Amino acid sequence: MYPLFSGGVHINQDELKGKVMDSAAIKKVCQSVYARVPALQGVKPKVSAQGSRYLLIFTKTNTLPTGKALEQTVRVVADEEGNIIKMSSSRG
Repeated sequence: MYPLFSGGVHINQDELKGKVMDSAAIKKVCQSVYARVPALQGVKPKVSAQGSRYLLIFTKTNTLPTGKALEQTVRVVADEEGNIIKMSSSRG
């Protein structure tokens, strides 16, 4: 399935058939992520449902002084109210 882009957030087509995370909850998670990882400010997450929880993936590619690209990814598992259950990030 190809992701759709709706309201600044990527939503998998499977979620359109079932449930979609509330935009206020997404906003709450985004504010927490931006506060903890300022480099991701303005990056919109890709959202997918996992049972009663949601997985939000924030990805940003940074260019190093050597010219190489370094991708930074933050994965967040949150409930339907936007409360973060677990958060992990790559070293980038």
